[in-house]
Amino acid sequence: MEFRNLTPLYAMAFSAVDVRGNEFHVAVMRVGYRLVRRSTFDSNNGLTHDCVLLEGDAALPIAMSDEYEGEEGRSSVKVESDLAPFKPKCDVLVRATSYAPGAQAAMSWPARLRVLDGETVVVDKALRVCGPRSFHKGWRGWRLGEPEPATHVPVRWECAFGGSSLVAASTRSEQSDADASPLLNEVCFTNPLGAGWLEKRYLSLSSRPDVEHTSDVLKLPSTERRVREIRACQIEAWNAPVTTLDIADHKATNLDATQMTEVATRYGAIPVGLGPVGRAWSPRLARAGTYDASWLEHGWPYLPKDFDFRYWNGAPDDQQIAWPSSGFSFELAHLARPEDSTSGFLRARMPGHRAITALRFETGAVALIETRLDTVLIDTEEMTVSLTWRAVFPANPAVRVCEARFETDPTAPALRFDMSRSSDQKEESWPVT
Repeated sequence: MEFRNLTPLYAMAFSAVDVRGNEFHVAVMRVGYRLVRRSTFDSNNGLTHDCVLLEGDAALPIAMSDEYEGEEGRSSVKVESDLAPFKPKCDVLVRATSYAPGAQAAMSWPARLRVLDGETVVVDKALRVCGPRSFHKGWRGWRLGEPEPATHVPVRWECAFGGSSLVAASTRSEQSDADASPLLNEVCFTNPLGAGWLEKRYLSLSSRPDVEHTSDVLKLPSTERRVREIRACQIEAWNAPVTTLDIADHKATNLDATQMTEVATRYGAIPVGLGPVGRAWSPRLARAGTYDASWLEHGWPYLPKDFDFRYWNGAPDDQQIAWPSSGFSFELAHLARPEDSTSGFLRARMPGHRAITALRFETGAVALIETRLDTVLIDTEEMTVSLTWRAVFPANPAVRVCEARFETDPTAPALRFDMSRSSDQKEESWPVT
């Protein structure tokens, strides 16, 4: 199959396989917009920003792999790969820093994301953002302290509920071995990057004089080894505040993804964020299916029979929506820099542009394949909006040419032909990857 990109945007095609082993084709296009603040506030529609198409040299490239905010696998995902074969829903993602109202330091403040498809609210998510805070150990147990005032907090999984518990032999210990297994190495299955979670063996093991432990411990009194302060999360659901240190029991070993999800249901809190959930986190990992001895013998190298294509949806579950129309709108509160917002508020409507996929068959027939908007990334760090459009179609009957097209006129027909082009002229083309 030949792939032709007839747009000033980035697009490509590739092949994939479903759970039955059937090959299918995928065409994907990434469309970027610059968020441009309006010179005057329009009180009639409440819009504060326009979305200006980025094309040509300014177009956003297709994300060929996951991109991280910091170290790969040890920090929040900035942009998830666009090479998903199929997404049964649309991911709505936000990359942002939350700023305190009026740019004045505060102990806590609200932040909010709303998405409307027409007049229907499809996402409404309210967060409470706090300055740095800790759990303190006292004679009555662990107590959550008051937040320190802050002017801004990055909305990343590092600031949400979660964490890890690592205890290893000290490098200064005579018994230490660089290749030795740690005494304890457990993570929160729903968010190993966060704060406010501990495996219960951590407190006793970390008090030993011959060990080292994770940076979740903020203070160690010079006169004793007991942990007395633990970092707490700074981002929580507005209606579900985190008030207690979660001390979990992970004694069971060799858990599969389904069992990990079951253990996670007993945690004391749920991580709250706006960006992509880690691929190896619960409950997302369980959707990838079962890779056991039976699969190795009978299924490899294909997908397991219980693979759930929802695995490819990387947004938090409450940010996964039905594929929206191209003219959806969104609102952000305290999720953009003060100079890029109107009193902390940002509202924009997408212009209704459409990605179109046309298939040309050997018979000369031309067919349009539904091209769905399945990824929305609102990035107020860069002041851009990224839309990923995807079309999926079977390998049979064979397609001669797959064309990626883009329409900026919402009222125009889905397919238009250049009648001035002679039949022997050929558009610029790229081979399928």
